[in-house]
Amino acid sequence: MIEISLDKCEGGRFVFSACGHAAYCEGGDDIVCAAVSTLVFTLYRAVCALDTRGDISRFYHTLSKGEALLDFTVKERALDAAGQILDSYMEGFVTVADKFPENVSVI
Repeated sequence: MIEISLDKCEGGRFVFSACGHAAYCEGGDDIVCAAVSTLVFTLYRAVCALDTRGDISRFYHTLSKGEALLDFTVKERALDAAGQILDSYMEGFVTVADKFPENVSVI
């Protein structure tokens, strides 16, 4: 089971986490893992773009097999844009979880 969460904290801090394995089928052919991984890496690139534009004041991340963590603080001027980006990606994760509830959970 992959568990996905997003915490929106005070001061523009966001903490996104995806942990676990989908176990939909054997590695290499796991379409659920591929769907979640694509969303995770694309979200990472979107946050990196905010960072490149100077809209992030602090950015910690780790991306490894079975674990992703994005912990960052957005400057006030970019809070709305960052919120919209994160909400859009979370909709993608919810869509995958709705289709594969035994493999993905959004908490």
